[in-house]
Amino acid sequence: MVGQLENLAKRAEGSKKFIGLIDLDREPEEVKKKGLTDYVLKAASAIVAERDIAQIVPIDLSDMIFHQDILEDLADSYSEVRKVKEPHLTKEDAISYLTGNPAAYAAMLVHQGYLHGFVGGKYTPTGDFLSPVLRTLNPDKRFVSATAIVEFPEGSAYGVLGVADVAVNSIIHDKGELNAVIQNARLIFQEFAGVPNPTVALISSSTGKYNHNNGSDSLIEDWISSYGAQYQGIVWGPCQGDAALNPRVARNKEGCPFIDRPADIQVCAALVTANSKYKDWEHILRGLGEVKTIFLLPAWMHADDLSRGSNVDSVVYTIAAQAVKSQGTINPRYVERVIAS
Repeated sequence: MVGQLENLAKRAEGSKKFIGLIDLDREPEEVKKKGLTDYVLKAASAIVAERDIAQIVPIDLSDMIFHQDILEDLADSYSEVRKVKEPHLTKEDAISYLTGNPAAYAAMLVHQGYLHGFVGGKYTPTGDFLSPVLRTLNPDKRFVSATAIVEFPEGSAYGVLGVADVAVNSIIHDKGELNAVIQNARLIFQEFAGVPNPTVALISSSTGKYNHNNGSDSLIEDWISSYGAQYQGIVWGPCQGDAALNPRVARNKEGCPFIDRPADIQVCAALVTANSKYKDWEHILRGLGEVKTIFLLPAWMHADDLSRGSNVDSVVYTIAAQAVKSQGTINPRYVERVIAS
């Protein structure tokens, strides 16, 4: 039986999308110190090329041959994007920033139509990867949601499950942001996990707080009072993580609907909660065989973030998702020159 993530890769085959891959030729210092070589990105890139999933364009600034006319185009556009928040930014400042920051450079290549999208972050903390992308592609956004799709081996009781949270800030500030996280998670699950009407459990924060003065349960209740009616029977909370995952536990929780099968997606109140959910799952993952995981960002970002623990399959499927998400045509000038170089 072909899994959902493999179906995603098959959808991307022949897409002819140009996808930037950050740090293709870079190895993390901790790998070098051990005298090892990290082949994950290279191996994934070779598979992507062999299967014609996308055309990989390396984004490696230390080895990049910068073409002056394109670089000046990016710098001019970056200055325009940032003019409200950085009115005194010069072209020289913009060039210095872009040539020293691969995520910002890749984001501007997308902004100017030289790439369809890009993938990165394997050797970079999520915040360090996403912050320059936000500065470039949408400077008015203050948070970004992320949805993990976890595909369990065939025959397990879990199938495909998801965890959604905020990828940059550690908290969801209000019911509107919580609703955006829920909507994005459900859209991603429908599109990429093949689940047409995914159920959602709203998981309370393990710290008991969203922020300094607003309890997580009360904010979830706030969301339910404003949006709950349109999701009746689909989204439920506040919920404990074990009840969302284990029907036997759910049967002992009054009103919990996940008594026959786990919630498809756990939406977490805060980043610390999402981290704890992944740890909660570790004991489930042991002994089940190979588990495949990808982390997807909203389609408007034209970017996806790799976990630092990503294996070859995870990178291939993330690139495939970016190829499927990417729309439109591009100006081939940059791609042709980089490949020729």
